[in-house]
Amino acid sequence: MDMWGALFAGGLGTAAGWYVWRQACRFGPSAPCRSPLFHRAAVSLLCGILFAIVRMQDGRGITEQLPTLLLIVFCLLVSLTDVLFRRIPNAVLLAALPVLPGLRWLEHSDVWLSSLLAGGFGLLLFGTISALRPDAVGMGDAKLAGVLAAAVGWRTFAGGLTVGCALALAAGVLMLLGGRAGRGASLPFAPFLCAGVLAVHVLS
Repeated sequence: MDMWGALFAGGLGTAAGWYVWRQACRFGPSAPCRSPLFHRAAVSLLCGILFAIVRMQDGRGITEQLPTLLLIVFCLLVSLTDVLFRRIPNAVLLAALPVLPGLRWLEHSDVWLSSLLAGGFGLLLFGTISALRPDAVGMGDAKLAGVLAAAVGWRTFAGGLTVGCALALAAGVLMLLGGRAGRGASLPFAPFLCAGVLAVHVLS
């Protein structure tokens, strides 16, 4: 195990997590960002841990793992904006759309068509749900699903969606049982979808 490489990746991820918090706060009012230092430190530490896990998984260089590391940064950013401001900025989605799938195509040149189809399917699926139940799923979630599906492919997205829905359901039940939310309350879905996709992508 490359312990020094994992430590370097962890430090890089911690710095990236701190930067992501600062960038997320640009997309909404300043009040939610005036949270305790512990919250920002927790986000940075989470990003660092994820970077270290990716680095320890195989013997590839950190540059070869760049697509996965950028996916972590992207997921963390959209999850933060969804939690803090209940929005997923179009600017972030548009920036990620050519980059994340493009890096995957450079590594596997034969998957571009399946990536495009997966992205279209994710967008169509969540777009339809958003049109029917806008109170449950927003168009930001639909566009996020399209980007993630194009970035990771059919199988990973389907598995990640299943895990994400299970996590969201569990969180909702726990909040109801704990009296922290009523029956009509909603949860930001981006963190759960991103967590599911990252879990399947990193561990597979």
